[in-house]
Amino acid sequence: MADYFKSHIYNNFYNSALTDNECTYAVLSHKDEFMCHDAVNYVNSSGSVKNIIILLSGQQSPPREADHDDDIKFSMRLTGGDRITDNSNDGPFWNGQYKIAASGKYKSIASKLFDSHGNTSIILDVLNTKFDWLKNTENKESTFDYILSVIFDKLYDKFTDKNKIKFFICGFSRGALLALLLAKKFSKMNLSDKISGIVIIDTIINPGKKEEVDLADEWYLRKNSIWTKQSKRPSAFFYEYYDFFPVLKSLDNIKYFNVFQRRGMGNFDTIKWPIGGAVKNAESLIKFAENVIPESDADGNLYQYDSTTEGHTPYMLDTYKNPVLKIADTLLSV
Repeated sequence: MADYFKSHIYNNFYNSALTDNECTYAVLSHKDEFMCHDAVNYVNSSGSVKNIIILLSGQQSPPREADHDDDIKFSMRLTGGDRITDNSNDGPFWNGQYKIAASGKYKSIASKLFDSHGNTSIILDVLNTKFDWLKNTENKESTFDYILSVIFDKLYDKFTDKNKIKFFICGFSRGALLALLLAKKFSKMNLSDKISGIVIIDTIINPGKKEEVDLADEWYLRKNSIWTKQSKRPSAFFYEYYDFFPVLKSLDNIKYFNVFQRRGMGNFDTIKWPIGGAVKNAESLIKFAENVIPESDADGNLYQYDSTTEGHTPYMLDTYKNPVLKIADTLLSV
């Protein structure tokens, strides 16, 4: 088996005028330059495809070290995105190119899903969502609209038989927030029954952005070892502590799986900006993991709080890769 998928990778170059709000993505295949229209032709001719799997990367930052493993930290575990060039001097975010490692090179969630479900699923692999937490509202909306156009205009709307198609969506970090917003949009389009599941790993919101703060239904704050619900957002003073988190809104008719931590990035004990949170009524990914301790006094929302894993990147994807695959195997086999 080849080390890398041969699919065409869209927007896989740096040109701020063209791609600043246009995600880098591919539809996974071992066929040369496989594109969206090829996926549509395969779906319409084979009759065997039942799922669209959407994988949404976390925010891409430049490498902080020369070590290649630093590239792997930034979502390779989810999307298989292997960095091959470095234009990181062009800004604070990754602007270089990717290849997508297949199972022979690195067993990412993307490649494992392809091996297990590639015959019955189209996998939309978003290597760089560009849904960055410092972007203004207009730019984020542009990115969101672009991803929607890929899902619907280039793929789903061109399927001749949509009745049997379901969506399985998995996002990490900022990609997890994007997954939540996609669920909300699907509901408005009366397509929520088309979602088999939303898997969310360490959702990241920016508490300095009102539109993101408004996604919270309630807040939890721990004082004197006791967790209490807050109907209003506590003062910004509490953001730097991991005894505080939001509970993000969910929809009753969609199945969510979520986990989050508040220990920050790597060696930092805590992180003030941004922050992770629970998802209301989500099933905890912790129950599918090994050697993970949820926050004490766990109820439905607190049980999503991983108090064991030491940081956001890459540790959460290390811990929850196998749980994601277990859930996918269950939901995609229905």
